[in-house]
Amino acid sequence: VSTQSTGFDVYKSTNCGSLPPSIANMIVSMYCASFPFGAFIGATLSGVMAEYLSFEWATGVISLAFIAQSMAIILYCFLVTRMQTRAKMAVFDSEMENSEKAPLLDCKK
Repeated sequence: VSTQSTGFDVYKSTNCGSLPPSIANMIVSMYCASFPFGAFIGATLSGVMAEYLSFEWATGVISLAFIAQSMAIILYCFLVTRMQTRAKMAVFDSEMENSEKAPLLDCKK
């Protein structure tokens, strides 16, 4: 199964096919093209840095970039988890308030 067909299937299932197929195909193609483009840019920048700085400095710069990226991902995951937990607690709190207002015994029967 190619990546493009899988991406298009995911697009169709999440957006109910709201865009014309030609635009949807273009979006999926651009998404799939971003992976090799990123590999090209990364190798090119690493080669330029190694040429002009030195191998040791280039390795240090790339290591710092990886550390910064990892910290950003960890922070993002922490914030998303915290927001989801707060949303669940808000729903739980509203359910608790509604259940506390309801009478314990229904005497109208």
